Amino acid sequence: MGASWQMWQLFYGITGVIKNIDVNDLSVPDLEIRNYLTRHYNSRFQVNPRKFENLVSSVFKDLGFQALCTPYSHDGGIDILLEKGSDLSAVQVKRTKNAIKLEQVRSFLGALTLQGIQNGIYVSTSEFQRGCYDIANSCSINLFGGSRFYEILLEAQILRYSNMAFPNLRSESLYHCGCFELNSL
Repeated sequence: MGASWQMWQLFYGITGVIKNIDVNDLSVPDLEIRNYLTRHYNSRFQVNPRKFENLVSSVFKDLGFQALCTPYSHDGGIDILLEKGSDLSAVQVKRTKNAIKLEQVRSFLGALTLQGIQNGIYVSTSEFQRGCYDIANSCSINLFGGSRFYEILLEAQILRYSNMAFPNLRSESLYHCGCFELNSL
């Protein structure tokens, strides 16, 4: 072995390829887009809206939920159904640059009421206007703005890769090591 990189490749069995990912392409696997967004989160606005719903669903699956995406149109205001144990939650996903308005949160609350679902999660690539948190807190709706969803995305990525590579390693210990950034290009 003449070069040190050959030793690393042999020892760890790793190689890397730099490629451009079209985040608007529906054929790109969700995991590839998740990996890409951990490094380039500002590209979240270019992700196809349906693809973003699938991405959110896969994130919640990695967090231990059973997730089911509803049809893209005529979904009654509910994009994803989540189940964990006996708890059922509905998720509304908005990929937008504009702040979510109070009326949009109220509309989601109406969809929850019509479906008879007690818990809701509103995921957005942007943030929420004033007043949204007041109504959400009073009605069992969790609001995940762009920055909070990014934290959840990172948590899901850490759980996914720690379970694959180090099944006995606790995910909390991965937060402060520098190895996580190597998982995405």
